[in-house]
Amino acid sequence: MKQSFFHSSVFLAAALLSLTLSARAEEKDFWSATALWKTGNPLFTEKGSRDFQSEGPMLRSIRVSKHVLRAGETCDTALAKVKNHPIGVPFAFGSPDRFRGWEKFSDDVDAVEGCSDFPCKVKFNEVETLLISAKPKEVRLAEVENQVEKRMQDYVKTSHRGGYDLPEDPVDPWKVFVTKGHVLPAGFEKSKPSFYTRKLKFGEGSYRPLRQMFDERVFTQKGKVVRVARDVYTAHYFDGWGEWLEARCSDNGKEIFILQDLLMEFDLLKNTDFFSRIARPKMRQGVDQESVKYQKSQIDSIF
Repeated sequence: MKQSFFHSSVFLAAALLSLTLSARAEEKDFWSATALWKTGNPLFTEKGSRDFQSEGPMLRSIRVSKHVLRAGETCDTALAKVKNHPIGVPFAFGSPDRFRGWEKFSDDVDAVEGCSDFPCKVKFNEVETLLISAKPKEVRLAEVENQVEKRMQDYVKTSHRGGYDLPEDPVDPWKVFVTKGHVLPAGFEKSKPSFYTRKLKFGEGSYRPLRQMFDERVFTQKGKVVRVARDVYTAHYFDGWGEWLEARCSDNGKEIFILQDLLMEFDLLKNTDFFSRIARPKMRQGVDQESVKYQKSQIDSIF
């Protein structure tokens, strides 16, 4: 009798464990890129749905929304808006206004002029910082732009994105996207980079603006547009930044579904001192709030 009860208890425990693991697997798959496109997925609502994930310094904001076509708008014209709305201002090597997407540095001049020791407030590796700090304060901005452009030239040759304060390279968002269920468009590996600069206010109060340099590539297929971007350089807070924006026509042709996947490697979450560990939940919450604000404004700006 006792043995029978023991076996029953073991069976019940195993069954509960199996159900728990299955539920977790389903929850994880529910937010994978592949699952999000399943017909009848309840995430496709008028207001859109969203999830925020945290794995150490890796933060991920996934948002699904629906754009209902307006009078006179077709699925093709809506997709064209997605295709023709780049992540920033085009960058051209050698052009005198190649950094115009960054605007003037009046809101960050102290970080540039004060870059005299490693690490400095503007994110660079030790060698780059030494070259910048060797210049007089009044010409350090030119050297900052020179070092960013050198990073880009190296990237064109090798596709390598260098690190900053820490010796390791930043995470590659494009590789992470594939592990999360995204499928790279045909011809992606052979496509050439297209560079864009932008200045983004990410956070309220005294946070410094993000001045970023992106490689963004756009692909069009029947009834679908995919935009994939990763940073080649980011001036503050983030060691890595990647974006996946995918828009698809609905079966009835009356709306398009939009999937946004924002991947951020937040450098402050890598700090191991006592006060940084205490502040981690608040820092994650801040990035959570700002990332969804950014994603909403991105779609608003497209449509």
